[in-house]
Amino acid sequence: MKKMRTHYDNLKVSMDAPAEVIQAAYRSFAKKYHPDRNTDNPDSARIMQLVNTAYEVLSDPVKRAEHGTWIRQENWKRKQESLKAERAERESTTSQAEKTAAHFRSKTDSFNAGRAGAGRDYQSHFTDNLTGALRRHCRRNYYIRIPVYA
Repeated sequence: MKKMRTHYDNLKVSMDAPAEVIQAAYRSFAKKYHPDRNTDNPDSARIMQLVNTAYEVLSDPVKRAEHGTWIRQENWKRKQESLKAERAERESTTSQAEKTAAHFRSKTDSFNAGRAGAGRDYQSHFTDNLTGALRRHCRRNYYIRIPVYA
């Protein structure tokens, strides 16, 4: 996910920076990127516009508080989206493990149907191998639950 750019990032100051630090950062950027001083740099006007907007918002306490609220809301939304994506990935991986287990069970059942008497040995051996494979898979992907079949 792309990093969210804020006015604090534009002025390269921390969120708890005092007004003096914000003003000093603004002045240093104004000296460095002012269009009158940088006639050869075509991006200087765009950068100066971003810096002016950032300073306008961060120098006013009311606008700064609104900006802080907006940042918290956006961070919360991004966290919820990432949790939802994580949950969907977890569910798809779990269903994939269940499909694998069902496939192995069907193979075991079809093999045992042709064998009389000796099928239990093969089935228990095969089930142990399946359980071991699922456990190894779950060690790497700790969030997968192994289905228990009696």
